[in-house]
Amino acid sequence: MHIARIAADSLLAVSVLFLPWWFTFIAATVCFFLFESYCYEFLAAALAVDILYAVPQHRFGGSEFVVTIGALLILAVLIPMRRRMRLASH
Repeated sequence: MHIARIAADSLLAVSVLFLPWWFTFIAATVCFFLFESYCYEFLAAALAVDILYAVPQHRFGGSEFVVTIGALLILAVLIPMRRRMRLASH
C-alpha cells in the first residue's frame, strides 16, 4: 500500500507541475477517498499550485491563495462525506 501512495503522490506532483489545476483537484479528490489521511497531500498540492502559478485576484479580495482556499472548502465537504461513507460500509 505504501508503494501505491508514493505513486499517487508522484502523480499529484506531476499534475501540479504540468497539468491544469482542475486535473490536480480531481486527482487529489480521488486519492483522498483511496487513502487514509490524504488531507495533507491535498492541501500541499493546492498550496503548491498557488505558490507556483497564482497572481492576486481582485474578485477574491486580492488574495493569491484562491486554490488553497478552494481546497479547504472542498475538504470541509469531503471529510464528513468520507466518514459517512465508511460508516455506511461497515
